[in-house]
Amino acid sequence: ELTESTKILNTAKNPNATEEDIEKIEYAFECIGDWVDQIDLANNFHKIGGFECLKTCLKSNHASIRSASANAIAELSQNNLYCQENFVKDNFLPLLLDLITNDHQCQVKAMYAISCIIRECPLAQEKFLNDYNGPSVIMNATMTSGGDQEINEKLRIKGSFFISSLCQENEIAKEAFIEMGLGRQILTLMQIDEHSQSHEHMARALLIFLKDNDKVKNELVTSSELKLKEFLQSRMKMIQGHEEFEEEFECLKEIGKQCYGTDNLNVKAKNSSVDR
Repeated sequence: ELTESTKILNTAKNPNATEEDIEKIEYAFECIGDWVDQIDLANNFHKIGGFECLKTCLKSNHASIRSASANAIAELSQNNLYCQENFVKDNFLPLLLDLITNDHQCQVKAMYAISCIIRECPLAQEKFLNDYNGPSVIMNATMTSGGDQEINEKLRIKGSFFISSLCQENEIAKEAFIEMGLGRQILTLMQIDEHSQSHEHMARALLIFLKDNDKVKNELVTSSELKLKEFLQSRMKMIQGHEEFEEEFECLKEIGKQCYGTDNLNVKAKNSSVDR
């Protein structure tokens, strides 16, 4: 079934593909998805030439095919070092980084694929940091204002999760994001954008930057523009007692502790769900 699916994926080369052809390709991706969560079958998919078919699909004229290919890449590489390393060796990272920069219809799936390839894969992290200017690409794609709000929200959630995970694994990556001012950028976005679920993930990334880093703490605490303390107080008061924002509340409380030596900042939350 995987072999038959690769034959169908190869038809994505046809620039004159009909709607029926596209539907067949989309169905082939569904079939592949049914199998490749098993590591042995995922590895076999590479060995029968499946990765080259995915590369063809990433370059398709049809957004649905590009997105399906990026999603398949993510599923194949998740917790699978063999596939992660082969995606790196076959130069998928620059293709995906280009998608996240220039293809607004496929940005979210491209971010998902990049994250799955890089996490817990030293080879991918080295290439991401040293060869492809990865931190700058991810920051520009996921932490800027404007564009489609729904896409921005999904991108920020996936991007922040990726940044947090990578920075906990790789100190060089953490330093790269810090040097680009991502801590300041995150705090600014959390202040100017409407509050949403992505702020929980952004707060966690900010906390990771602050921990054991006096430079970031001093920059954020002493900035007269950012008004960190006032922001923490107002945001914590706003979300206290809301169970769905409990993790964000805890991150903000810890940020207050890291920066000011206290975790309450005069915010009373005795009756909130976060204290139960």
